[in-house]
Amino acid sequence: MQAFKPHVAAIVIFSVALVLPASLLRAQQIAHPVEGLQEIPAAGEKLVRLDPRSMTFKVVQGENEGRLVSVSLSNAAADPEGWELFFEGLYTLLIRRDRRGAVAIEEVDLQERGKRIVFEPPLTLIPEVLRAGERIQNAGRADIFDLQTGEPTHSAGYDFTIRTMSRAVFNIPAGRISGYLLEYEFHIDLALANIRIDLESGWSDQQQLIYWRSKRTVEKLGFFGSTTFRTMALAGRKQAGNPIAPVSPPPDQ
Repeated sequence: MQAFKPHVAAIVIFSVALVLPASLLRAQQIAHPVEGLQEIPAAGEKLVRLDPRSMTFKVVQGENEGRLVSVSLSNAAADPEGWELFFEGLYTLLIRRDRRGAVAIEEVDLQERGKRIVFEPPLTLIPEVLRAGERIQNAGRADIFDLQTGEPTHSAGYDFTIRTMSRAVFNIPAGRISGYLLEYEFHIDLALANIRIDLESGWSDQQQLIYWRSKRTVEKLGFFGSTTFRTMALAGRKQAGNPIAPVSPPPDQ
Protein backbone atom coordinates (compact mmCIF):
# COMPACT_ATOMS: atom_id res chain seq x y z
CA MET A 1 0.00 0.00 0.00
CA GLN A 2 1.26 3.50 -0.81
CA ALA A 3 2.42 6.03 1.74
CA PHE A 4 -0.35 7.65 3.79
CA LYS A 5 -2.36 10.20 1.93
CA PRO A 6 -6.15 10.97 2.29
CA HIS A 7 -8.58 9.54 -0.31
CA VAL A 8 -11.61 8.03 -1.87
CA ALA A 9 -11.56 4.93 0.24
CA ALA A 10 -13.28 7.22 2.53
CA ILE A 11 -15.75 7.61 -0.24
CA VAL A 12 -16.67 3.97 -0.40
CA ILE A 13 -16.46 3.43 3.20
CA PHE A 14 -18.22 6.59 3.46
CA SER A 15 -20.26 5.01 0.78
CA VAL A 16 -16.65 2.98 2.56
CA ALA A 17 -18.85 4.22 0.99
CA LEU A 18 -21.74 6.20 8.82
CA VAL A 19 -27.61 10.48 7.26
CA LEU A 20 -35.79 17.77 13.79
CA PRO A 21 -32.76 19.84 12.78
CA ALA A 22 -31.00 18.12 15.66
CA SER A 23 -29.15 14.79 15.65
CA LEU A 24 -32.17 12.95 17.07
CA LEU A 25 -34.30 13.84 14.06
CA ARG A 26 -31.59 12.70 11.66
CA ALA A 27 -31.33 9.41 13.51
CA GLN A 28 -35.07 8.83 13.23
CA GLN A 29 -35.03 9.60 9.51
CA ILE A 30 -32.19 7.17 8.88
CA ALA A 31 -33.86 4.45 10.95
CA HIS A 32 -30.61 3.06 12.26
CA PRO A 33 -30.26 1.20 15.59
CA VAL A 34 -29.04 4.23 17.55
CA GLU A 35 -30.93 6.07 20.25
CA GLY A 36 -30.54 8.64 23.01
CA LEU A 37 -28.57 11.06 20.85
CA GLN A 38 -27.29 14.14 22.63
CA GLU A 39 -24.68 16.47 21.18
CA ILE A 40 -21.77 16.94 23.56
CA PRO A 41 -18.21 18.25 23.47
CA ALA A 42 -15.43 15.64 23.54
CA ALA A 43 -11.72 15.28 22.88
CA GLY A 44 -10.68 12.97 20.07
CA GLU A 45 -7.92 11.29 22.05
CA LYS A 46 -10.53 10.04 24.54
CA LEU A 47 -12.79 8.55 21.87
CA VAL A 48 -10.47 6.18 20.00
CA ARG A 49 -7.73 3.83 21.11
CA LEU A 50 -5.32 2.72 18.39
CA ASP A 51 -3.96 -0.72 19.17
CA PRO A 52 -3.93 -4.01 17.25
CA ARG A 53 -7.25 -5.85 17.39
CA SER A 54 -9.62 -7.96 15.33
CA MET A 55 -13.38 -8.31 15.51
CA THR A 56 -16.40 -9.40 13.53
CA PHE A 57 -19.08 -7.06 12.23
CA LYS A 58 -22.45 -8.03 10.81
CA VAL A 59 -24.23 -6.23 7.99
CA VAL A 60 -27.58 -5.43 9.60
CA GLN A 61 -29.04 -3.33 6.79
CA GLY A 62 -28.53 -2.66 3.09
CA GLU A 63 -26.10 -4.34 0.68
CA ASN A 64 -25.14 -7.91 1.67
CA GLU A 65 -27.47 -7.87 4.69
CA GLY A 66 -26.67 -10.73 7.07
CA ARG A 67 -23.06 -11.04 5.92
CA LEU A 68 -20.30 -11.31 8.53
CA VAL A 69 -17.30 -9.06 7.92
CA SER A 70 -13.89 -9.48 9.55
CA VAL A 71 -12.61 -6.11 10.75
CA SER A 72 -9.09 -5.49 12.02
CA LEU A 73 -6.86 -2.63 13.11
CA SER A 74 -3.12 -3.11 12.67
CA ASN A 75 0.09 -1.18 12.11
CA ALA A 76 0.62 -0.24 8.48
CA ALA A 77 3.38 -2.32 6.92
CA ALA A 78 4.83 0.62 4.98
CA ASP A 79 4.52 3.15 7.78
CA PRO A 80 5.06 2.15 11.44
CA GLU A 81 3.27 5.31 12.60
CA GLY A 82 0.22 4.61 10.47
CA TRP A 83 -2.65 2.21 11.03
CA GLU A 84 -4.78 0.13 8.67
CA LEU A 85 -8.48 -0.26 9.43
CA PHE A 86 -9.46 -3.28 7.33
CA PHE A 87 -13.00 -4.34 6.39
CA GLU A 88 -12.70 -7.76 4.71
CA GLY A 89 -13.65 -7.69 1.02
CA LEU A 90 -14.80 -4.07 1.20
CA TYR A 91 -12.10 -1.51 1.92
CA THR A 92 -9.01 -0.61 3.91
CA LEU A 93 -8.48 2.82 5.46
CA LEU A 94 -5.01 4.13 6.10
CA ILE A 95 -5.28 6.32 9.20
CA ARG A 96 -2.97 8.29 11.46
CA ARG A 97 -3.25 10.10 14.80
CA ASP A 98 -1.55 13.46 15.19
CA ARG A 99 0.04 14.88 18.33
CA ARG A 100 -3.18 16.65 19.31
CA GLY A 101 -5.21 13.43 19.31
CA ALA A 102 -7.09 13.82 16.01
CA VAL A 103 -7.35 10.79 13.68
CA ALA A 104 -7.33 11.29 9.89
CA ILE A 105 -7.83 9.08 6.83
CA GLU A 106 -5.00 9.50 4.36
CA GLU A 107 -5.81 6.76 1.90
CA VAL A 108 -8.55 4.24 1.14
CA ASP A 109 -8.35 1.03 -0.83
CA LEU A 110 -11.73 -0.01 -2.21
CA GLN A 111 -11.37 -3.73 -2.81
CA GLU A 112 -14.91 -4.16 -4.10
CA ARG A 113 -14.33 -1.44 -6.71
CA GLY A 114 -10.66 -1.98 -7.46
CA LYS A 115 -9.71 1.62 -6.65
CA ARG A 116 -7.34 3.42 -4.31
CA ILE A 117 -8.12 6.95 -3.22
CA VAL A 118 -5.56 9.30 -1.73
CA PHE A 119 -6.67 12.48 0.02
CA GLU A 120 -4.72 15.69 0.31
CA PRO A 121 -5.17 16.94 2.92
CA PRO A 122 -6.37 13.84 4.82
CA LEU A 123 -9.99 13.45 5.93
CA THR A 124 -10.61 13.93 9.64
CA LEU A 125 -12.22 10.81 11.05
CA ILE A 126 -11.96 11.87 14.71
CA PRO A 127 -11.37 15.59 15.41
CA GLU A 128 -9.08 16.92 18.12
CA VAL A 129 -12.12 18.48 19.80
CA LEU A 130 -15.72 18.75 18.62
CA ARG A 131 -18.10 21.06 20.47
CA ALA A 132 -21.87 20.70 20.55
CA GLY A 133 -23.45 22.23 17.45
CA GLU A 134 -20.08 22.67 15.71
CA ARG A 135 -19.45 21.53 12.13
CA ILE A 136 -15.91 20.89 10.95
CA GLN A 137 -15.29 21.29 7.22
CA ASN A 138 -12.30 20.84 4.97
CA ALA A 139 -11.67 20.60 1.25
CA GLY A 140 -8.87 19.22 -0.85
CA ARG A 141 -7.98 16.91 -3.70
CA ALA A 142 -8.62 13.21 -4.17
CA ASP A 143 -6.41 11.22 -6.55
CA ILE A 144 -7.87 7.90 -7.67
CA PHE A 145 -5.72 4.98 -8.84
CA ASP A 146 -6.31 1.51 -10.23
CA LEU A 147 -5.72 -0.80 -7.29
CA GLN A 148 -3.96 -3.48 -9.35
CA THR A 149 -1.84 -1.44 -11.75
CA GLY A 150 -1.33 1.65 -9.63
CA GLU A 151 -2.10 3.81 -12.66
CA PRO A 152 -3.98 7.08 -11.98
CA THR A 153 -7.55 7.15 -13.29
CA HIS A 154 -9.10 10.36 -11.92
CA SER A 155 -8.29 13.42 -9.88
CA ALA A 156 -10.89 15.77 -8.45
CA GLY A 157 -11.68 18.16 -5.65
CA TYR A 158 -13.54 17.02 -2.56
CA ASP A 159 -15.51 18.59 0.30
CA PHE A 160 -15.75 16.86 3.66
CA THR A 161 -17.81 17.80 6.71
CA ILE A 162 -18.11 16.39 10.22
CA ARG A 163 -21.74 17.26 10.86
CA THR A 164 -22.06 16.37 14.52
CA MET A 165 -20.87 14.15 17.34
CA SER A 166 -23.38 12.81 19.85
CA ARG A 167 -23.57 10.68 22.92
CA ALA A 168 -25.58 7.60 21.92
CA VAL A 169 -26.75 4.10 22.77
CA PHE A 170 -26.25 1.44 20.08
CA ASN A 171 -28.68 -1.47 19.87
CA ILE A 172 -26.54 -3.88 17.85
CA PRO A 173 -25.92 -7.65 17.61
CA ALA A 174 -23.25 -7.40 20.33
CA GLY A 175 -25.82 -5.91 22.71
CA ARG A 176 -26.85 -2.51 23.98
CA ILE A 177 -23.67 -0.40 24.11
CA SER A 178 -23.14 3.23 25.13
CA GLY A 179 -20.74 5.39 23.20
CA TYR A 180 -20.41 8.16 20.65
CA LEU A 181 -21.81 8.63 17.14
CA LEU A 182 -20.11 10.83 14.54
CA GLU A 183 -21.87 11.86 11.32
CA TYR A 184 -20.02 12.91 8.17
CA GLU A 185 -20.76 14.12 4.66
CA PHE A 186 -18.41 13.72 1.70
CA HIS A 187 -18.66 15.10 -1.85
CA ILE A 188 -16.42 14.57 -4.86
CA ASP A 189 -17.04 15.91 -8.35
CA LEU A 190 -15.69 13.78 -11.20
CA ALA A 191 -15.80 14.67 -14.89
CA LEU A 192 -19.09 12.88 -15.57
CA ALA A 193 -20.46 12.20 -12.10
CA ASN A 194 -21.03 13.68 -8.67
CA ILE A 195 -20.60 11.38 -5.68
CA ARG A 196 -21.98 12.02 -2.21
CA ILE A 197 -21.31 9.78 0.76
CA ASP A 198 -23.09 10.09 4.08
CA LEU A 199 -21.11 8.25 6.72
CA GLU A 200 -21.55 7.42 10.40
CA SER A 201 -19.06 5.84 12.77
CA GLY A 202 -19.86 4.65 16.28
CA TRP A 203 -17.35 4.19 19.11
CA SER A 204 -17.92 2.54 22.47
CA ASP A 205 -16.96 3.97 25.85
CA GLN A 206 -14.07 1.50 25.67
CA GLN A 207 -12.79 3.49 22.63
CA GLN A 208 -13.48 0.74 20.10
CA LEU A 209 -15.23 0.92 16.75
CA ILE A 210 -18.61 -0.81 17.03
CA TYR A 211 -20.77 0.73 14.28
CA TRP A 212 -20.28 1.84 10.66
CA ARG A 213 -22.88 3.09 8.20
CA SER A 214 -22.40 4.46 4.71
CA LYS A 215 -24.80 5.73 2.09
CA ARG A 216 -23.47 6.42 -1.41
CA THR A 217 -25.33 8.49 -3.98
CA VAL A 218 -24.00 8.80 -7.53
CA GLU A 219 -25.46 11.30 -9.99
CA LYS A 220 -24.24 10.86 -13.56
CA LEU A 221 -24.67 13.55 -16.19
CA GLY A 222 -27.57 12.68 -18.46
CA PHE A 223 -28.61 9.64 -16.38
CA PHE A 224 -30.70 8.87 -13.34
CA GLY A 225 -28.83 8.75 -10.06
CA SER A 226 -28.33 5.66 -7.91
CA THR A 227 -28.13 5.19 -4.14
CA THR A 228 -26.68 2.29 -2.15
CA PHE A 229 -26.22 1.91 1.58
CA ARG A 230 -24.84 -0.50 4.14
CA THR A 231 -25.00 -0.57 7.94
CA MET A 232 -22.54 -2.75 9.87
CA ALA A 233 -22.20 -3.29 13.61
CA LEU A 234 -20.18 -5.37 16.03
CA ALA A 235 -21.48 -8.95 16.03
CA GLY A 236 -22.50 -10.87 19.13
CA ARG A 237 -20.65 -13.88 20.49
CA LYS A 238 -22.85 -16.28 18.55
CA GLN A 239 -22.47 -14.09 15.46
CA ALA A 240 -24.53 -15.59 12.66
CA GLY A 241 -26.43 -17.68 15.21
CA ASN A 242 -27.98 -14.55 16.67
CA PRO A 243 -30.89 -13.30 14.53
CA ILE A 244 -31.29 -9.55 14.25
CA ALA A 245 -34.61 -7.78 14.15
CA PRO A 246 -35.09 -6.22 10.68
CA VAL A 247 -34.44 -2.50 10.34
CA SER A 248 -36.50 -0.44 7.92
CA PRO A 249 -34.49 1.27 5.17
CA PRO A 250 -34.27 5.06 5.17
CA PRO A 251 -37.35 6.70 3.61
CA ASP A 252 -35.21 8.46 0.98
CA GLN A 253 -33.77 5.28 -0.45
